[in-house]
Amino acid sequence: MANNKVLVLLCSYNGGQFIYDQIKSILLQKKVMIEIYVFDDGSTDNTLDVINGFDDSRIKLFKNKSNSGSAALNFINAICSIPFEVYNKFDCVALSDQDDIWLDFKIYCAVNKIEESHVDLYCSNLTIWDTNSNTKTLLKKNYKQVKFDYLFEGGSAGCTYVMPSNLVHEMSNYFKKLNFTNWKFISHDWLIYFYCRINKKDVFIDTNSYILYRIHSSNVHGSMNILSINSFFKRAQLFFSGWYAYQSTNFKENFLDPHQDEYEIYYLYNLNWFTRIFVILKYNTQLFRDRRKFIVFLFFNIFNFINHK
Repeated sequence: MANNKVLVLLCSYNGGQFIYDQIKSILLQKKVMIEIYVFDDGSTDNTLDVINGFDDSRIKLFKNKSNSGSAALNFINAICSIPFEVYNKFDCVALSDQDDIWLDFKIYCAVNKIEESHVDLYCSNLTIWDTNSNTKTLLKKNYKQVKFDYLFEGGSAGCTYVMPSNLVHEMSNYFKKLNFTNWKFISHDWLIYFYCRINKKDVFIDTNSYILYRIHSSNVHGSMNILSINSFFKRAQLFFSGWYAYQSTNFKENFLDPHQDEYEIYYLYNLNWFTRIFVILKYNTQLFRDRRKFIVFLFFNIFNFINHK
């Protein structure tokens, strides 16, 4: 199963401080043939100089005409911009952030699992690398999947995602029909996980970690994965800004039909405080893989009396 062709989609924006290490670790992947498509979102630092400095034919740089507004939208636009004939040249597609480090067999192990078990979406645990304290801790994502977990969380960080290229092309055709302009706080890794689960795709979350997930001051959401008072308040701020309300509304309107249970759950969640608490308690064990995350979710919702539109 060695030497599968894998396309890595890397989205960059002002990542000059870290992107060299990330690209180098991708190029050093073992037992696979790698190509990297970098989609730069209008970097104003030395990011482009670092990328061009590799002078490697396996790297193709695409400069967005205008800033997309977020890393998630950059990834979605990247997925949608690649034509079928390009996807058709590759066995699998992987997503990459600009500031992590991949271990040598990250992609090979993912592709192996996809081919051996006919997996549609591969994700994994991560190793949190806090560069401030230079400590490394395992971030567990491989809790047992439950019936409706995709309604309120993604599978793992998108940088662990590896998929068969035909699935990515299928997703791109669907995403092209959607208008993401007003989809506030959109998360590409949650979007992909939702798409796979709602379409009955086979998702595998690996117990192993093959990535150093770098946490630093410029992370958009990465610092929220550290267990600390600061990360708790960051999560609370995001929640009370309407994170779940906006996601659930957009998933309901773009993916679901009124006859589906998922539609009813989202409808009741956004109707009012009483229906929100009712539906959370009714489906409690089926909404989150990690029981502790469910408790935090319930706690936040009990004290949330605002209905975001």
